[in-house]
Amino acid sequence: MKRPLGEYTRTFNEVAHYLGQEVTGGQKIRGICSNSNEIEVGDLFVAIPGGKNHGAKFIDDAISKGAVAAVT
Repeated sequence: MKRPLGEYTRTFNEVAHYLGQEVTGGQKIRGICSNSNEIEVGDLFVAIPGGKNHGAKFIDDAISKGAVAAVT
């Protein structure tokens, strides 16, 4: 997966609001990723069901690689 060029960020609050949720914390999100092996610093990890495992199993791994938050 290629990432967009340039700096384009949203805060976690903005993304949560778009999803109909209200949260606290203003961390900047630089990307969104559902594969913990591809996480980059500043990403939002989306933990979804897969063919063999649920992405929630990999939240700790994603956070340790630099994800600012996880959605499941």
